[in-house]
Amino acid sequence: MSSSTIRERALRSDAGRRFAGTHIAVGARMQGGLLCLLVTGRRDNGLDVLTAAERRVAQLAARGHQYKEIANVIGVSPSTVLNQLHEVYRKLGAPNKAALAALLGG
Repeated sequence: MSSSTIRERALRSDAGRRFAGTHIAVGARMQGGLLCLLVTGRRDNGLDVLTAAERRVAQLAARGHQYKEIANVIGVSPSTVLNQLHEVYRKLGAPNKAALAALLGG
């Protein structure tokens, strides 16, 4: 099996696959046997890839708040905040809170 066939099967099994890097976001899908890519430039710090809730949690974390404090402030469980922070780090490519603060200018 060729590598292009493997990639095509992987794309079909994960329709709507996306990549969000520091400077670009790429969406990929198969359409009529063709691989279609949508490449867009990312604004400023890439916060456009975050949900409103993730953005709020990220901003509070970047200011130095602990996850339990954030949970108390916004009225959700600490595990929800941890899950949102995990997604924030993944989406923005930030390995830790210091990198997140630098990225957000906090």
